[in-house]
Amino acid sequence: MASTNLKSIGAAAALALTIGLGVGSPAGAVDTYTPSSQITVSNPTPKAGQSLTLSGTTTPNTLVTVTITAGSSTQSLSAAAATTITLGSTTSDANGAYSLTVTVPSTLSAGSYVLAASANNTVISSSNLSVTAAQTTTTTTTPAVTTEKLAFTGSESAPMAGVALAIIGAGGALVLLARRSDELETS
Repeated sequence: MASTNLKSIGAAAALALTIGLGVGSPAGAVDTYTPSSQITVSNPTPKAGQSLTLSGTTTPNTLVTVTITAGSSTQSLSAAAATTITLGSTTSDANGAYSLTVTVPSTLSAGSYVLAASANNTVISSSNLSVTAAQTTTTTTTPAVTTEKLAFTGSESAPMAGVALAIIGAGGALVLLARRSDELETS
């Protein structure tokens, strides 16, 4: 079974759109539009989860849908069709130009992918994309060390302890005096 190349399909579709048997052209004239063979990609090696801007040309005022497929443009469409993800769509302007900002799915693993732009269910252009793994960041927090003192909620106990000792000492002295005076009276 021969492998069908995405670029071959895109070129055949572009030729079919260009010739179009005169449909939509005045008096049977052939449209002069020639589609681009590749999507222009702002970053051909993005990280998973990163945004990209895609642009290209097609027939004027046409809905363009952009998809991403695992593999490379040399794989057959049937082998890659099961892993195609639609990234977004836009409508080309009056000159056929389109531009679209999309986000590479953060769930994609690192590897080769194909971006394909389709109009009327036909691939009109494609580009290889090499996705790198999403960057993971680890944040470590360290508790702050403070040198503030605790709030003062009481009083100084040292002066009060001195007063208490003085009162106890005075009380002890009075007790001794009272005993001596009792001893002297009994003798």
